[in-house]
Amino acid sequence: MVGERPQMANGLHWVRGEIELSLTRARSALEQYLESPEEKHHLEVAAEELHLVRGTVGMIQCFGAAALAEEMLQLLQELRQTRPEQDLEPFSALTGATLHLSDYVDLLVHGESDRAVVLQPGINELRLARGKPLLTEAELFAAQLRAQEPPAAAPAAAPGEA
Repeated sequence: MVGERPQMANGLHWVRGEIELSLTRARSALEQYLESPEEKHHLEVAAEELHLVRGTVGMIQCFGAAALAEEMLQLLQELRQTRPEQDLEPFSALTGATLHLSDYVDLLVHGESDRAVVLQPGINELRLARGKPLLTEAELFAAQLRAQEPPAAAPAAAPGEA
């Protein structure tokens, strides 16, 4: 079944605190940017923190959290490039996603299975803010299954080849 990975929950116990701190710092940086839009470095700080989160949850193979963090990063990257004109919708989506991701990590730590489909509304809100097509449950489920497939084994070397 998708999400049956006890090593992920064990890994989350070790890194949960850092994930929470990074999400809090990213949220704070977004709020500071909204208060002072001329200070673009706040978007850089938020991006750095979200990269840390994305890398951490990816390392412990938490597909749902990684998918949400990736969508957050993509929206933030577009915001950094386009310099939005006081459109609060993307920032609201990002802030909400940081809270949603924090809650999701908490659920995983307490034994829930990693099911990216639970995060579909948040993922789609971020995609909508970017003007991208929404993901269906089936697409998200299939992507999670593909991500959990073991890597293909390298062909064995013939005797005498080394």
